[in-house]
Amino acid sequence: MTQPHYARTIADLQPGDHICCLYETEEEHRAVLTPFLHQGLKRGEKVLYIVDAHTAEAVLGYLRNDGLDVEPYLTSGQLTIVTSQDAYMQQGVFDPDEMIAFLRAETERTLAEGYSALRVTGEMSWALGGLPGSERLMDYEAKLNEFFPGSDCLAMCQYDRRAFSPSLLLDVLCTHPIAVVGTEVYDNPYYVPPAGFLGDDPAAEVLRHWLEHLTERRRAEEAVRESEKRFRSLSGAAFEGLVIHERGKVLDANPAFARMFGYELSEVIGMHALDFTAPESRDLLRLSILSRREEPFEALGLRKDGSTLECELRGRDIPYQERIVTVTAVRDITERRRAEEALQEAREELESRVERRVQEVNGYGLTFRELTVLHLVATGKADKEIATVLGISPLTAHKHLANILDKMGAASRTEAGVRALRERLLDPQEGEHRVA
Repeated sequence: MTQPHYARTIADLQPGDHICCLYETEEEHRAVLTPFLHQGLKRGEKVLYIVDAHTAEAVLGYLRNDGLDVEPYLTSGQLTIVTSQDAYMQQGVFDPDEMIAFLRAETERTLAEGYSALRVTGEMSWALGGLPGSERLMDYEAKLNEFFPGSDCLAMCQYDRRAFSPSLLLDVLCTHPIAVVGTEVYDNPYYVPPAGFLGDDPAAEVLRHWLEHLTERRRAEEAVRESEKRFRSLSGAAFEGLVIHERGKVLDANPAFARMFGYELSEVIGMHALDFTAPESRDLLRLSILSRREEPFEALGLRKDGSTLECELRGRDIPYQERIVTVTAVRDITERRRAEEALQEAREELESRVERRVQEVNGYGLTFRELTVLHLVATGKADKEIATVLGISPLTAHKHLANILDKMGAASRTEAGVRALRERLLDPQEGEHRVA
């Protein structure tokens, strides 16, 4: 049974992010903008779309084709579509500072209305029309990086690579910490902080930043090669599955992981963590990936043949080139879970049986828990075994036994067990297991 592969998405984008979207086809535009808008609405964010090259109806068509009923969102105002003229040219001229003030005020209004954040996306093709102030576009993009961090607003700036010049697109890359190229999301290594980009010699600052990046990249690659060697040496003999992934996309794994899920190791590379997760656990896994959760948690795994297994997962972030990836250890706990369930059933059956006896005969005034302990004593269990069955400490089990002996006037556990069976405080069939 072949499972679908989950392509890397933009689901991990958060308030405070400033993203550029560089696309070359309408298919790429639709593939990126649809989940960006859809997810914002589903997360309770207010969504503002600024149209220019596309019509409002075309954008709404993206969402309708994705199965979303857009009318309630339009009616409530959670989804708003405005023209570039209304957004960027409110005073008849484009002013970066006024636009940022508008975003700040709109974010405050959004939070006051009860939404969790403001999500904005604009088609930047308006700047190609020679409108007054459009020459300050890159100043605006750079200054946004002083506004977004720590704010409850995130934005995606759309640039059609077919329309903009390569030189301007280079500046676009310099002014956005996160870049979507085609349909892939990247932490942008070419980003230059606003202080440098807006300084007296931005070209020199860009050169310095990129040269530093080359040095850092070399060091990172050397560290990665060393890490991969250690991973290979350790993972080959590991009994539990190990997988390296970047926001869910599998970069490497060990043979135990592949065997656990019924794949060849070569098949695993390039898949997504959700491919190995049963539908009912996918939201939990998405949240774990987004929050970079490190404490252990349990989820239901999905094998290649469609069968499921109980898994315990423990993740840890490690540096990898210019980004952070996660190493996750996966343990199959299916048999452990079955044993725990069987033990719980046995406990419940035992307690039910003893409860019946408590109701039938209990001349010594024993409590339910004491009669349960007496039952186990009569079947030959030592204090440590009693503690394990009942989920208590051996000391607590011993104290219960002391109370039993006192109430029954018995000199030893053997006498108490024999008397309990003789006086039918316990089921007769337990007699063959009585204490010696």
